[in-house]
Amino acid sequence: MSFSGLDSVYCLGIITKMPDTSLTLTGYPSGGNFAGPGVSNGEFYPDSAGIGTHTITYTYTDTNNCTNAASQDIQVKICGGIADRSDSPYAVRVKPNPFTEQTQFTVQGKGAVAIQRAELFSYTGELVRSKEVIDEQFTIHRKHLPEGIYFYRITLDDGSALTGKVVVQ
Repeated sequence: MSFSGLDSVYCLGIITKMPDTSLTLTGYPSGGNFAGPGVSNGEFYPDSAGIGTHTITYTYTDTNNCTNAASQDIQVKICGGIADRSDSPYAVRVKPNPFTEQTQFTVQGKGAVAIQRAELFSYTGELVRSKEVIDEQFTIHRKHLPEGIYFYRITLDDGSALTGKVVVQ
């Protein structure tokens, strides 16, 4: 009695958020039923399961009416979602961080910096601010953002991105 189709950890974040993405679960022997948060019709939806540790169970009843079950714990967690670019010649200074009304971003590095866009994402991966940027220094205003942790992505002209976290208090 077993099943397959699950990893032990799933990440939700800026880029890796998986809305409407499902994973097909396969039970052995076939013909049983899957149950647990984010499970529907033999498919697992990490985004629907939500953040936390969840138990997914496969239950099978044979022709003699004997029932057996197999379970697996999986974890869905928030991840930054964008790999750090430690090889980038640029760095971002955010000041102040945490902030209450506004914060200033400064991109520093070797040579001129050509920035295209700055984006701010909630911890669930929702884009909450997007701004075209032409200077190496720019400001993000809080406006109606609730307190919390946000992720920023600054896209440069060469297509690379600088990322990090900012906290609104």
